[in-house]
Amino acid sequence: RGPLVAALALISFVLLRRNESKPWRELVAIFDVAAVGTAISLIGQTYQIQGSFGDFMRAWLLLSIPVVYVLRTTVGAVAYVIGTVVWLMNHSFFWGEARPNFFWVLLLLVLPYSWMRYRDARDSRETATLAIVLALATIFGVGAAAEFVKANVGAVAFAGLLTTFYLCGMKFF
Repeated sequence: RGPLVAALALISFVLLRRNESKPWRELVAIFDVAAVGTAISLIGQTYQIQGSFGDFMRAWLLLSIPVVYVLRTTVGAVAYVIGTVVWLMNHSFFWGEARPNFFWVLLLLVLPYSWMRYRDARDSRETATLAIVLALATIFGVGAAAEFVKANVGAVAFAGLLTTFYLCGMKFF
């Protein structure tokens, strides 16, 4: 409970006193994401709640996405996208449950923030980093989807996806 309460107190402090300080927002966002994961783990262990790593990751991701929007944090968004890829890898490749449908829902939750970043600061390093991480996550998602359908369309799907990335990069960046 302590880290989560401290993280919430820091979020309140940042929103009230240091709202325009990007380093404060990024630092507090990562601390809050870590505190949420710690709280979920501690509660699960204390009450011996059964569940898999995928269930833990899904709960962690769903509880962490509001931090991205409240604190306007790109580092938090990147951590969230990496978490979605970890969740996908856990379900698809380790457990054999290759239904990537919920991965796309999780990934769609961060797209409005990435659009806001693009609209506000198209040429910044943070926007480019977020776009690259989203592109890599999409590649993992297409790979899992191609494995799920088992129709040998992986090469065509990747060719279309990478062509789309190239054309969008030329147009938008």
